[in-house]
Parts: sequence; C-alpha cells; structure tokens
Amino acid sequence: MRGTGKFVGELAASSLGWCFLDADHYFEEKLKLGVREYVHQKGWEAFREAELQILKELVAEKSSGYIISLGGGIVETPTAREVLKKYAAEQGPVVFDARPIEEIIMYLNAETARPAYEEPIINVFRRREPWFTDLPIVFTVRTKGQGGAFPDNAQKEALALLNAGLRLGVEYLDVEISLPEEVKALVSRKGYSQVIASWHDWSGAMKWNGATVKEKYDDASRIGDIVKIVGKAETLQDNFALYDFAANAAKQIGAKPLITINMGGEGQMSPFVQADPTGTASSRAVPRSPFLPLGHPHLTLHVPTLHNTGFELLGLPYHYELLETKDVGEEIKLALASPDFGGASVTIPYKLDIIPLFDKLTPAAEAIGAVNTVIPQAVSADSGSGRILVGDNTDWLGIKASITQRLSPLEIHAGLAIGAGGTARAAIYALQNLGVKTIYLHNRTKSKAEALAAVFPDAGVEVVEKLKWADSSVAPNAGALALPESVFAYRTGPAVVVDMAYKPEETPLLALAKDVGANCGVGWPHSREEREEEERIE
Repeated sequence: MRGTGKFVGELAASSLGWCFLDADHYFEEKLKLGVREYVHQKGWEAFREAELQILKELVAEKSSGYIISLGGGIVETPTAREVLKKYAAEQGPVVFDARPIEEIIMYLNAETARPAYEEPIINVFRRREPWFTDLPIVFTVRTKGQGGAFPDNAQKEALALLNAGLRLGVEYLDVEISLPEEVKALVSRKGYSQVIASWHDWSGAMKWNGATVKEKYDDASRIGDIVKIVGKAETLQDNFALYDFAANAAKQIGAKPLITINMGGEGQMSPFVQADPTGTASSRAVPRSPFLPLGHPHLTLHVPTLHNTGFELLGLPYHYELLETKDVGEEIKLALASPDFGGASVTIPYKLDIIPLFDKLTPAAEAIGAVNTVIPQAVSADSGSGRILVGDNTDWLGIKASITQRLSPLEIHAGLAIGAGGTARAAIYALQNLGVKTIYLHNRTKSKAEALAAVFPDAGVEVVEKLKWADSSVAPNAGALALPESVFAYRTGPAVVVDMAYKPEETPLLALAKDVGANCGVGWPHSREEREEEERIE
C-alpha cells in the first residue's frame, strides 16, 4: 500500500549492494510528468495503462541487481498481476511490504505528493487485500514421534533449523518443549518472532484432567509466548475434558494464549470446543448439525455431494441432507426449527416464499428481495429463544467476484444486466456495490424491467428496451443475444461478460461476447432452461 515505507527497499538494496529504483520516480523521469499531475490530466485509467508499460519495461531491463519499489495500485491491473506472478515464478522474489492500515491512513491523511484516492483509504485497502499474499509464517521442526517426519534422534540438526527460522525473521517459531536445554538459549534470541511452546502426545495416555498435562502447560508457559498442547481423543468426552482444561487455564492471571487440539477420529470436534478468553462457560462445541438444500430437486441434487466432501476433508462435524418438498410448508418449518439445524441453501422456487419464516434479513437480501441462504444465529438469553433465523443472499458476491477477478472496479464504467428475476436483482446489487455509475437493464417484458429499476432508485439503472438478437444468416447462434456497440458506448478498455450458467461451458452469449473482445466468465449453477424457469416462477 501507498505509505507503507519504501525506505525498507533502500535498506535492502544497501545491504545487498544492489541499486534501488522507485517505479514512481522512474515513471516521472520517463514521461516528464509527475504522477499526481498525470492522473489529474489524463485520469486513473490512462495512468494504470502507463504504469503497466513501465512495469513491463522494468521487468525486462532491470530484472537483476535491483530492488524495484512498485506503487500499491499496481495490483489493480489484471495484466500487471500476471506480469508479477510470472516474474516470481521465473526470475526472482516479489515481496509484499506490509504496515498496519491504521498507520497508513494516518500518514496518507497528511501526505499531498501523490493524487488523492477517489474513495476512502480503507476501501482501497480492502479491495486490494485479496491480491496481496500477507500470510504469517509458522516455522517448526516436528519429529516422527511428535507426528512429523523429522528423525527423532537428530536433535542437533533440529536446533540448527530452528535457528535458521529465527534468522529468517519468521512470525512464529513452533518449538517442542521436549527438546534439550538449548531451547532456552534459542528462545533468548527470538527477536520479533513469537515462540509457540508445544507439547505433542500421540499415545492417548495424556489426560486433560491429569497431572502430566498441567506439568507440560507450566513448562510451556515459562518458555513461550503462546502455548500449544496436542493430545489424542479416545472418546468424545475427551473433547469436553479439553474444554474444561482450557477454560481453567484462561482464568489464571497472566495466562498465555493457548491452543489445544485432540487428534484422532474422536477428536475432530476439538477445534470447536475451545475456552472463551474470559473463562466463561460458553462452549463452542458443535454437534453433527444437518445442512439442507431447499428448492427444486433437479437443482439441489448435487449440492450434498459438494458440501459433504468439503466437510469430510476439513474434518467438520456437519452433514448436508436433501429435503424435497412441494412447497414451503410444515416440513420445512419443522426442519428450520430443529435445535440441531445448521443452515440451508435455497434455490428456486423458494427464494421468495421462504422469506416470511425469517426473523430478519441481511441488507443484501432486503435489497435483492430474495434469499438463497438460511443462517441460524445465536442471540443472548435475554432475547427469548436464544436463536433467530437470518435470511441472506450471496448470489451478488459470486457475481462481484467473477468481475473483480478480471477487472479492477476503477476500470468499470458501465454494466448491463439481462433479465428481471432474482439473478438480475443480484447482478444490479453487485454492480452498484462496485460503484458502477451506469447500469443498463434489459428484459423481454419492458414493464418488468421498469419495475425492477424502481427497486434500485440510487443505482443509476437505465432500461434498454431493445437489444439486437443474432440472425442465423450472420451468426452461428441464432436466437441468442448479440451485443450492440451502443451497449459499449463508454467502453475504452476491457469488458467482462458473466453468463449465469454451468452448462454448456461456452454459452451462445459468451461466444458472441468473445467476438467483441470481452473477458468472458462462466459461473452460475443454472442452465439456460433453469434460468427461464426461474423467471417464469418469479
């Protein structure tokens, strides 16, 4: 991010005996115009294109012997991200220089040398954050007896590796307290690294209410910044013994952060049975909760397979079950009221009919006017039953992600939504969330499009009465939508077309979009026939 502190690059270059090159300065020298003035005169889009060309030139001509400092906005351009990925894979490291966002905001509010953002700084950070890889490193050497692969008798070599981890400046150094006394000397040199003092007992002999675990906890507390104890569960009750141990440890004055895990099949629920930092009795134990797909059978048939595979791979105690009904009647109401109900996905024809069953809707579900997700949400005991049902709509997040994976929001000047059903509503909501100023809307029945536009009075929706349809004499996909040039009147760069279909892989619309050079995306679990059925129902 801008304001992170480029002097770090200068220090690195000095240490390595390399040259330091600031891409902004290189930009200004080459184009004879300051970055701020360039943006002011030509706009952000022109700046991003010029910035991309500078990046390509630097990668080609300054690929070794240099520390090159890039502006944080370089990741806004998809092609620039690909250039950096290719460089990282083939030529050298690409380093993310991080700084707490609060400090960045404080600094930038007082800085005037570069062009001001057209949105809050925190929004810029959140948009770019997924493109940065800022993952902390946990460095450990785990022996075979501790559940790893390192030889049990190679203690000298293990210590040498742990020292190497400290020299690398890793965020967390995971050290087994069963190692010899040299560990204490290792910890004394930890610098800014946090030490996780661990004890692993895979035998099943260690009991969470026994004397051994208390002894190991005390030893680890004296050595580490964080304590980690791993045992093995023989019964489900061992997980609740783990919870009691962690809850009591949290009550101690000056207690270190504690990680407790039970391995083995019976221990899969242990990550969900953790003590509250306050030591209160609120357990996060998770039962084998059922999740349900609600909707037309042929649309929900494959949903359990997808989710149950994920649950199994992650070791989560959940199960996705099919519930087929003809309407939103007593059977669905009973399922949602069940104490062990974990949640549900909703598809046609229930996205609207199910709304009266909720205690509240999320802002997205309210705006879109349809629900595709049911969330049971815990509430304080004073409010009554202790649980409410929340209706959400996540369709728009999928649409937004399909767009932002291919284009920066700064590159989007206009959008077109086709249809007037729930999916079109989600598309308009996604485009509005991206800050798109003009959203065109087309539907075969104009009155339905006008009614939908009225639902989003602040979204800049303009109803397009007619779109050109492909003719068999000029296009191979007769009966499909053609994209008239008028739709792209504001287009000066790339475009993205997202067709809400999973079959066929290349729909007629996507084929036509490619003809005008759009960046096509596929991504919605409906076929064309299913989308037509959705519109018919709604």
